[in-house]
Amino acid sequence: GQTSLRSALTLVGAAVIGRASDRVGRVPMLWVGTAASLASIVISLCSDSLTGMWLAVVPAALLNQNFSVCKALFSDYIDEAGGTDADKAGAVGKLGMAVGFSFMV
Repeated sequence: GQTSLRSALTLVGAAVIGRASDRVGRVPMLWVGTAASLASIVISLCSDSLTGMWLAVVPAALLNQNFSVCKALFSDYIDEAGGTDADKAGAVGKLGMAVGFSFMV
């Protein structure tokens, strides 16, 4: 059902947003992801049917790849600063820890 739809859209969206972030830039793709989340929330709020619930999944699942884009952005920043692979791993690990902590809170 809806989990399969979300998984399929996330798979397609990851490739699309990944390529777009390489070409257009990481920060604009973070804004696209944020706008997609907002669109999903608005669709959910304005809908009172099962169809609306299904439609609300589409923008966020397809376009909200912010965690992956953030990891790539951290990697780019560390490359620019002359960091090592260990620095990249540490930064991405701390990002993952922050996300995990936010779920616990």
